[in-house]
This record gives sequence, structure tokens and C-alpha cells, in this order.
Amino acid sequence: MAKQTEARKDFFTSATRMTLAQFKSFLENVLLKMDPRKAKPVIIWGAPGIAKSAILEQVFASSQKGLKTVILSQISALDSNGMPNIDENNSTVFTPTETFGRGKFNLFLDELNNAQGTTLACIQNLLSARQMGGDDYRDVYIVAACNPPSTNNLAQDLNQPTVSRCLNIVLDYTVDDFINYAMESGSIHPAITAFHKKTSGQYLQASWDYLAGSSYAVA
Repeated sequence: MAKQTEARKDFFTSATRMTLAQFKSFLENVLLKMDPRKAKPVIIWGAPGIAKSAILEQVFASSQKGLKTVILSQISALDSNGMPNIDENNSTVFTPTETFGRGKFNLFLDELNNAQGTTLACIQNLLSARQMGGDDYRDVYIVAACNPPSTNNLAQDLNQPTVSRCLNIVLDYTVDDFINYAMESGSIHPAITAFHKKTSGQYLQASWDYLAGSSYAVA
């Protein structure tokens, strides 16, 4: 795997490729310094198991509004809009749930493209209008994560309107990312680290290529 030294805009027409180190720097030095009302929701595209969640939790730990993680493959549309009820005027109203934090917390929407179709329809409104179930999410940062369908048979391609509403970042997991993680965690056997260094990370299975018939895939 060739070492990546800079972000390259060569995936989708508006996406930026980053290493994990670049992504962490982007969160700390760009996103969190923006007014959340002016910051687009972010979709990160990366192979499973490359520490996307760990980086987000680490970066947002110092944020005043923290980070609420929602695993979208495990919820339904009722968790999004709430339970329908009839009010005194015989109109249908929805009772909001606490699933998404009601605009009080920054959001990490994991497994976005594993969500049920009805749930995804609700999430699209959250990504575009920053509102859902009567709650306002304009004062928080929203980050979503997708795995490529080539790594998960439950994953699906997102439609273009959803993709175009967000800042798309494609994560390439490099051998340097792995070595940095191994050093920080202290839980990786030195022999494994040495193996990936010797093989230049070619077995990490997390470089990206375009495949016909799909918007994204891990090579």
C-alpha cells in the first residue's frame, strides 16, 4: 500500500481522502473550531475495525456537549420520530424519544448505510434540515459512518441526495496508522506490528477503489 502523504479529492466528486491521522487532525483543528450551525454533517467512509469510533470518542471527550453514539442498524423509525399520538384536536403528534439526544449532544450515527429504509428516510431529514421528531439539532455536530457494501452484506449504497448533503471523507487505513495505534494501545504484539511494517501494510485490507456498479468498495 503506497504511503499517503496528503488528502486527495479523487473519490466521489466532492469527497476527500484522509488517513486516520489526518482525520483526527481535521476534527480537532477544523470541525470543532467551526460554528456547528455552519458545519455540514460529515460522513466518514471506512472499512470496519479501523478505530473510527475510538477517534471520535477521544476527540469529542473534551467537547462541552460530549458525543452520543447511535447504531442505526439497531433502531427503527419509531426511535427516530417517536410514537404517534392523537392530541385534543384529533391531530397526530409524535412523542420524541431520547435515542438521538434531542439536540443536547453531538451525534455519531454509526452504520448509516446499514439502517432500515424507513429509518434512513428519517435520518435524511436530520442530515439536511437538522431537525427530527420536533427537535432541533443545529447546535450540535453530526458525524455519520458507513462501511462499504463489499465488507458487509447488509450495507447498501446511499442515494445521491443523502451523500450530497454532507461532507464526505474517505479513510484510507495506512501502515503508519496501524503502527501509531499499536504504539498507543500497547495491546498489539510486536510481531504483528513488524509483519505489517515488512509487508508495507498490504494485508490491512483498507485501501479504496471504485468498482463498477457500486459507489465505493475496499480493494
